[in-house]
Amino acid sequence: MRRLWLLGALLWSALLLRAQDNDLPFVGMIAFDTPVSDSITARAIYDWWELPLRADDVIRVRMQAYDGLIPLIGIMDEGRELLARSDDSVIAEPDGLLEYEFRAPADGNYTIIATRQGNASGTTTGRYVLDVSLVSRVLPRENLRPEVQFRCDDHLVTSALFLSFEDKPRRNAASGAVEEYGIYAYGLGDFTPFVRVFADISEDALNCTGNGGELVGATWFLPDQPPQRVDDEARVARALLRNFDAAQTFGTVRVALGSRDGGRGRFMLAIQGLRLDPRGDMDSITLRLAPFARAEPLLVYAVADPNTRLDLVLSAVVNGVELFCDDAGRHDCADVPSFVGYGFQWNDAQRFLGRRSDAGLRLQPNSTDPITLQVTARGNAATGAYTLFFVGTLP
Repeated sequence: MRRLWLLGALLWSALLLRAQDNDLPFVGMIAFDTPVSDSITARAIYDWWELPLRADDVIRVRMQAYDGLIPLIGIMDEGRELLARSDDSVIAEPDGLLEYEFRAPADGNYTIIATRQGNASGTTTGRYVLDVSLVSRVLPRENLRPEVQFRCDDHLVTSALFLSFEDKPRRNAASGAVEEYGIYAYGLGDFTPFVRVFADISEDALNCTGNGGELVGATWFLPDQPPQRVDDEARVARALLRNFDAAQTFGTVRVALGSRDGGRGRFMLAIQGLRLDPRGDMDSITLRLAPFARAEPLLVYAVADPNTRLDLVLSAVVNGVELFCDDAGRHDCADVPSFVGYGFQWNDAQRFLGRRSDAGLRLQPNSTDPITLQVTARGNAATGAYTLFFVGTLP
């Protein structure tokens, strides 16, 4: 602890000295998976990079040094109290790559200090590249008693299904690139779909709608049903999430599906825009059946986009039993109806239809307990986009 306070005192003394010379340290923002670079000089011996974290976030900070610099990393909280420093566990080499993991003790804005070994008493200088990645994040605990009903504007909606997933930083996204999630729902019988979407970037719902007018004319293909052409916009609901900032994410996205005025029937929900990238990536989606739907089976399918080479795998643990599926309707997944040719087709250019290699699971938990659905690529051999389909019943 004495060493931590010593580094803090040295940093503060250096700040005062440089302020007198009108040579303040560089202070900037840093985002996950977005490298930044600068230099440590005889006068500018450190830089400060700020980012917001949640309690129990685990981050990995990587500092690659050049030109003889021996890198050192420190981390401060909002009150400028030094919480950690990398040389408590590892001493870097000149031009070395320094990696350091840190767990945030509380929500707040943190500062990563990029400096040199020895800090004010050090002598090395040079360039560096700093990169921060999110290793793990504890998602907010869902309400133990999910909503039986929720409101969308003036409509009372009976809940059927709840989902949440983490919006990941986009790798190699060009400036100005648009990220988009499409959330589409179709209802059979008296099921009149409404979709509500929350995300961490806003306290209010980003979307709460039964509007599906743009889907009129689309055709839905459900297992054990003839093709369903949409002629009535009340049969469909559509919500879009668009992000124009490549450096930001939506955080946790939470989706609720229900039926207006308690109408019962079958439903299909599609979440489009998910992706596995890089190789070896895994998505985790938390789902919960609503109270009135908890005893009904729910079919889940992962459908790779047609321009990818993804061979998707689904797994989950339900009531202590591990479920695993590679190809729905085949081999170990023979009890799961095949999804070949099912999904929906908006037009010739927008077709989200299952193939023989797509994965599926049949879930029937008989409870509203959360279920974690994991999506991977077979052999971790490919990357690309995919769509999740959920087929269920509100009895």
